[in-house]
Order: sequence, then C-alpha cells, then structure tokens
Amino acid sequence: SPSQQECLHAFRECLEEKGLLQKYTSDADLLRFLRARCFDIAKARVMYESMVEWRKEISADTIIEVCFFFSSIFPAIS
Repeated sequence: SPSQQECLHAFRECLEEKGLLQKYTSDADLLRFLRARCFDIAKARVMYESMVEWRKEISADTIIEVCFFFSSIFPAIS
C-alpha cells in the first residue's frame, strides 16, 4: 500500500542516516523488519540494530571471505 511504501522509504532513510544500512539489504529485507513490528519504524530500527550487532558478534559477514580463502588454497573443497 502507499502508506507502507512511505514507511519503507522512511525506514531506509533512518537506517542510512545512522550508518546502519548494510550494502546488501533489499526492500524485502527491510519489509520483514517493518512487518514484524507492525510498521513501527522505531521498533523495527531497534530490531535491525540488534541483527547488525549479532552479525558482528558471530562474524557472519566474513564467512564467505573465509570460504573463498580456503577454496583458493584447497580447490578440491569447492
């Protein structure tokens, strides 16, 4: 709906202003957070921030880098 699109746009801007938006985050990803919090941007932002922090804690964004590193050393793995 138009109101949901406006909310999505505002949510994206909010995350960009705070430097939280990850480079691979799609509109579908952001909509999941908004829907989970009934389109309450403040609550969705807290949830998104928690996800970003969790990804940092477990080094989720380096998993692919590590896999590429090992596959270059051990080609039989890939």
